[in-house]
Amino acid sequence: MEIDFEAHQQSILSYIENNYKTFIGTMEEPDNYINDYPDLDKYKSAVNLFIDFEDYIFEPLSNESDLMTLKMNVYISIKQDTSYNLRLKILRYTKAFMNMFDAKHGLGTCDDGKVNGVHFYDNVEGASNTRVVSISIEMIQEV
Repeated sequence: MEIDFEAHQQSILSYIENNYKTFIGTMEEPDNYINDYPDLDKYKSAVNLFIDFEDYIFEPLSNESDLMTLKMNVYISIKQDTSYNLRLKILRYTKAFMNMFDAKHGLGTCDDGKVNGVHFYDNVEGASNTRVVSISIEMIQEV
């Protein structure tokens, strides 16, 4: 089994970057699509999307292939607006992401996937006027 983790992660990030804008409609497209844990001090733009590739788990399927399970978290941060507007925007950006995910559960690279949970952060320590959502995703692929 040979997996190019860098290429695999980049393909997921590219898929999201190329397709998310279709689902957000007239809302502002994220300024940054980042393959990293959210750093709200470093990325000060109004809208950022972070992907944290958490775990790759492998289980044997046969002598020739394995089942790869990828656990990842997508974080969307929204800044620079009123508290009321931030709350509305984070809900709308989350809905757009969920619609994009429902359209293709493997995000263009894996065989299938599911959303395990969505967590909204209305208060972010050290970052006033910021809202963040965390979307926990699990995807599978035969490798």
